[in-house]
Amino acid sequence: MEDVLTLNGNDWPQEESVPSTCQKGGGNSNRFYQANATGKSLDKVCFGSCIACPTAPIPTYAFTFQVDMSNSDCDGGYDSVTVTGAGAKLTSYGSGFKMFQVGTSKIYTYSIANLDSGEIKFKFRFHKNGNTNWEGGSDRIFALTKKDTIALTCFGSRVVGACPSKPAPSKITFKVDLTNETPAVVYVMGTFQTPNWQAGALRMAPVPGQPGVFSVTVNNICPGTFNYKFVNGDSSLTSNEEKFPDSTSRGYVEPSGVGGFNRVYTRTSSADVTLYYVFNSCKAGSSVGIAEATLNNTFKLFPNPAEAYTTVEFNDKATLHDVAVMDIAGKVVQSFNNYKQNSLLINTDEMGKGIYFIKASNTRNESVTSKLIVR
Repeated sequence: MEDVLTLNGNDWPQEESVPSTCQKGGGNSNRFYQANATGKSLDKVCFGSCIACPTAPIPTYAFTFQVDMSNSDCDGGYDSVTVTGAGAKLTSYGSGFKMFQVGTSKIYTYSIANLDSGEIKFKFRFHKNGNTNWEGGSDRIFALTKKDTIALTCFGSRVVGACPSKPAPSKITFKVDLTNETPAVVYVMGTFQTPNWQAGALRMAPVPGQPGVFSVTVNNICPGTFNYKFVNGDSSLTSNEEKFPDSTSRGYVEPSGVGGFNRVYTRTSSADVTLYYVFNSCKAGSSVGIAEATLNNTFKLFPNPAEAYTTVEFNDKATLHDVAVMDIAGKVVQSFNNYKQNSLLINTDEMGKGIYFIKASNTRNESVTSKLIVR
């Protein structure tokens, strides 16, 4: 199966917007073609369409966009709200059109007199302090066959009608488990703050006692529904973002509109919340830490802090132990497997000053992780 996408120019901003009926699907907005051994020429289609270009002029109709912005009315509102979309008449996701506020409500509208009939793809945005903030999720789609007005919808969600009541701002802790990855600099980004996505990416810190786990707490999160994702590395590179490769575990994410997926969360109260997941997965992160480990009472680590060496001592009567020494990013710097003695001397001379973690486990599936300071 081959992906196909046509450009009208030399760069991605000139790419066609493929109608949903001939997209690949699964978050991918490209055309697709099933290749076979005999070979075949692709059927001729019109740019941005699933069929050949019509010989007669395309009918046009007046169309009105409307959106309820109360879900994202935070920190004193916004400077303006715009709508933009696929095709030249919707500025090809460019400058867009400034929408007009309805009285003192949070509803904004904009009408176009002669929009081409067929499938319309578009998104809403708000602008504040020079930053453009796109709503999350995939493109909105409407089949235009007559003069029409889109049903009122809530910014940042696919709720039809006015936005549901938004709870008071709350504190949310974002937490991610990268023990199956090689952690770099870890970020979380999304529509939960302004500026959003890459411009507002937040660096996460290692969680003490949980190697490979990172977190950051954000106070006064305001939007009722928001999208977010974790990034392992430079937050400006999409290659470092979560991809959610397992299609069976995408129940907590939605298409991003640019070929990938975003996590989505709806606040139902102002209570503090922790969103803790395994990187690149919808699996919840493990909450096991130092205090919950099962070897605590039979494990000793001394001296701590250490200068030249430290000793790990076991009193659990197990015959074999595995020991790993990890740096603060979760990288293993020393390891000892199937160790048979009750005490282990670890040389710290070449480890460098800083914080490390010693993880020990035995043949009875008991384990403990303890912090080590090297001076």
